[in-house]
Amino acid sequence: MYWLQRTLTPQIPDKNLRRQGLMVVMVSSALALLALFLGVTSALANPFSFATMSALIGILIYGACGAIARSGMVRPPAYVLIWLPWLIITVQIVMTPNPITVFFLAIPLLLAGILISSMQILPVLVASIVAVVYAMSQVDSTQGGIFFVALLFDVMLATLSFLSAWSVERTFQVVDDAQRALQQTNEALYRANSELESRVVQRTTDLHESLRTLQERERALQQTLDELRSSEETIRDLSAPILPIAAGVLVAPIVGAVDSVRTRVLMSSVLSTVAREGARYLILDVTGIPVIDTHVAQVLLQTASAVKLLGAQVILTGIRPEVAQTLVQLGVDLRSIVTRGTLESGIAEAVRH
Repeated sequence: MYWLQRTLTPQIPDKNLRRQGLMVVMVSSALALLALFLGVTSALANPFSFATMSALIGILIYGACGAIARSGMVRPPAYVLIWLPWLIITVQIVMTPNPITVFFLAIPLLLAGILISSMQILPVLVASIVAVVYAMSQVDSTQGGIFFVALLFDVMLATLSFLSAWSVERTFQVVDDAQRALQQTNEALYRANSELESRVVQRTTDLHESLRTLQERERALQQTLDELRSSEETIRDLSAPILPIAAGVLVAPIVGAVDSVRTRVLMSSVLSTVAREGARYLILDVTGIPVIDTHVAQVLLQTASAVKLLGAQVILTGIRPEVAQTLVQLGVDLRSIVTRGTLESGIAEAVRH
């Protein structure tokens, strides 16, 4: 059935109009087959009768309507399928007023509900009302009630056709709005993706530049790190050594327990060295501190605040996993200090900036 529907459906962009075109083709085909059946039946009785000629004309008209609708011109054949039966029925009502004939006006009204838009049903209904009112004026009052009932039936049927067509149009409108919103969303996503790709390219370029800079300084940094490793025993004996490792970068490895005396020494030594060297970054390495409690954390925070007043940034390195767990349990907030896992990453962070 899908191939048959695809064959009969006009290939036009508008979905609602395409649906109406399919209905026009189907109704035209059905009426053409009905006219063919009636024509064959009449031709068997009298080949040249009026019924035979009418059936032949109907086949031609309905076939032409279906072909025109299939080509993409939907509305003209739809009007023909609606107004031609309406005209035949209306002429019959006006020429020989009969309330039974009024009921047949339901045929064009039903066809209008499925072949044209909802608002275009109203002219068919108004024209039908006018024709019926005129017919009622030509008969006596005893038949007026029957005419009124038939007219009321047609009005109710037209109302149902209007509501049905309107609901279908509303559904297509909602679908079209959703598709437009989806298209706009896809376009916005495409633009955002393009911008993101541009940013990624820019960031990649910046990273390559930074990598080249780091590679140029790698030998000097490696030599400095080797010297730091060879001096580990000496550093353990020092209370607060501060070592310049690059232009504007100082390293202060803290080893051993931090008491009140060492706190004063550390603070004084750090501040004087930062001010003298004009350092921009001070790396506090706490790898050698066995235990960091609330007191030690306060010392680190106070040192970072004092160094920041001198225009330098403190980078805290060497916090071991068990120490980090202890700080979390104590509720110590070190978010104001930049932290790195190792001294090497801290130095790389300072040099990078």
